[in-house]
Amino acid sequence: MNQMYVVILAGGNGERLWPLSTPQHPKQLLPLVGEKTLLDLSLERATNLTQASNIIVVTCAKQETMIRAAVGTRGQVVVEPEQKNTAPAILYTCHRILAYDQEAMVVVMPADHFIEENQLFVQDINKAARAAKQYQRLVLLGINPTAPVTGYGYIQYYTEENAEISLVTQFHEKPRLEIAQNYVERNDMLWNSGIVIGSIQAFMKQFNGCASLLYNEMQGYLQGLFDYDALPSISFDYAVLEKTRELLVLPVTFSWSDVGDIRTFLHIKKGMNNNANNFVQVNAENNLVAVAGQTVLCVGVDNLCIVQVADILVIVHSDKVDAMKEAQHVYAQQQGMVGEHIDLVMPPQHWSLP
Repeated sequence: MNQMYVVILAGGNGERLWPLSTPQHPKQLLPLVGEKTLLDLSLERATNLTQASNIIVVTCAKQETMIRAAVGTRGQVVVEPEQKNTAPAILYTCHRILAYDQEAMVVVMPADHFIEENQLFVQDINKAARAAKQYQRLVLLGINPTAPVTGYGYIQYYTEENAEISLVTQFHEKPRLEIAQNYVERNDMLWNSGIVIGSIQAFMKQFNGCASLLYNEMQGYLQGLFDYDALPSISFDYAVLEKTRELLVLPVTFSWSDVGDIRTFLHIKKGMNNNANNFVQVNAENNLVAVAGQTVLCVGVDNLCIVQVADILVIVHSDKVDAMKEAQHVYAQQQGMVGEHIDLVMPPQHWSLP
């Protein structure tokens, strides 16, 4: 097996997790399991796959200092000159890998995933890597849907009896609830995990074939012909995965959560930590609370997420947590802080979670 390199994408701001996540304390550095952050958990998974020198954490210039401190000796840190979404970040990092290992096997994974079964994760990654090498294609990990979630992308794939690896036929982005319900009932739909495995040559081939403008402009940047901020801002999904006709998918055996919103974050933290001393429910169900220093009583209300950070108290229905990104911008405009964000000053270890 070729040497494996694990690329952890850790440069986002986590705007849907505001006010828990801010540029000063982004979601990948929020404690989730005890004191372990999402980045800590990602590094643990990566360590089970390869050596520290082959673990690459990609971040942006604004987060460089805090990410370097968090990573320590557990991996390298690559700093994207400007935040340009995931496609430029991955391509930039692939060039770095290609420069010293043209036979590398690469695993790209976001830092904001929660996966408990590390052994199953390793088994599935290795299975995908073998298929990627055999077929010289990229392999995407797919998650068997457990509910009609509207916040995830769905992968449609060609079903063949007893096939472990299948050909992706189409992507479906964040469907309406009734459509998501239909997807869950089908046997040819998976959630898009965003975890991709392939040889460095396969990554480069797909970038060149599916995103030739970005590929050529990155070459120009590396040759010093123009600045990085001239590159297009585009996700890896849109630039490559949804365009290629050669993508394979492996349905995984481990459970998975994309920690993209307040509800998911609080639900996982509730399950992994037991500290409910200052939260009381009366004729109320399914409320999630992260408030420090005060007792919270929920009476006759259900399905709320209640979060306090500094002087900001957020009460949002669990079904509306995707609106937090918009709420952040509205709040910033009202406070005359367009383009700015409220920093996280409440110590996360003091959050109360039922």
